[in-house]
Amino acid sequence: MKRLKTNVLLIMTFLSFTVFASEVSGQSCRRCDIEGGCFTCIFDFTNGFEMCHAGPACFQCTEGGEQNCGLLAARNVSTLRDRYPLGSRLSFERDLIRQIAAKQPRFAATLARLDWDGLKGNHSRVYWSPVRITQKDVKWWLTTNAESTAFFERFKAKAQQANKKITEGKASRIVYDLTLEEPSDADTATLVLRSLKGTPSDPSYSLLQINLVDVANKDARERLLVAIGWQIR
Repeated sequence: MKRLKTNVLLIMTFLSFTVFASEVSGQSCRRCDIEGGCFTCIFDFTNGFEMCHAGPACFQCTEGGEQNCGLLAARNVSTLRDRYPLGSRLSFERDLIRQIAAKQPRFAATLARLDWDGLKGNHSRVYWSPVRITQKDVKWWLTTNAESTAFFERFKAKAQQANKKITEGKASRIVYDLTLEEPSDADTATLVLRSLKGTPSDPSYSLLQINLVDVANKDARERLLVAIGWQIR
């Protein structure tokens, strides 16, 4: 009987270690990829990101967040994340987005999406299908009506064609790096959007910085970051 208990304990210990090793190796990670002509979140058996969001319109996917895979999760928890477990909500005035659209429309569309989704961590990577976005197109990211639905249906069809070229090696994904820089002892932050891989149809700007200030209530579990200025280059 004693030997049976010992064997059971050893089996339980082995199973616990196996689960832990699985989590550390990153088997639960998800990353952005293209399947069926659309960006989607798929499981990845290498280091990647646990958080991933791909919208239904096929043309954009964001991966990242506070918790990277495996042991990295324990190293990335900041005091601000302890104070604000729900992350950060961003607020961009439409005029600001329109001003940025006049310089770089895809940057503006990315911000409009962030205004809707918010941030769950200090670092994300944003992927776009290489479909042209004009200054006038950005208005559809700021409205929700039948006309905007029709626009995104057309845009989705273009994205599926572009994504097919990506899988065939005839085109490349647009890649942005998104970082929220925030001093631990201040109510200000800087959102940095950096282009890692662009497309010739977009303006040649490679960096956008948004100055932010936290206007959330003292006891809020989520930051509310409002834009107060921006620079592009």
